[in-house]
Amino acid sequence: MKKVIIVALSIVLLQHGFAQIKVDRSKKPAAGPAPAISIKDPVIFTLPNGMTVLVVENHKFPKVSASLNIDAGPIPEGKRAGLVNLMGQMLGEGTTNMSKDKFDEAVD
Repeated sequence: MKKVIIVALSIVLLQHGFAQIKVDRSKKPAAGPAPAISIKDPVIFTLPNGMTVLVVENHKFPKVSASLNIDAGPIPEGKRAGLVNLMGQMLGEGTTNMSKDKFDEAVD
C-alpha cells in the first residue's frame, strides 16, 4: 500500500513540475513542412442529357460529396446589384405557405 501511495505522490509531483515549465510565447514557433497534396485526374463523362460529370475518387474517408455548377454567364443587374445573389441564398428558406422544414422535406 505504501508503494502505491509513493508512486501516486511521485506522479502528482512530476506532473506539477512539468506544469511549471515556461513557454516563450513572444516568438512564433517554426512552421512544419507543408503537407503533400495529391489529387488524381478526374474521370470526365457526359450524360445523355448533355450534363458533363467529373468524378474524383478518394477512398480515405467514407464520404460522398457532390456539387452542381451552372455556367449561366454574367447577369446584368444594373441598379439592383446583389439581388440575384440574395434570391439564390433565400431559395431554401421556405415560403409564406410552407415552413423551411416542410420545404426541405419536399425537396428531399
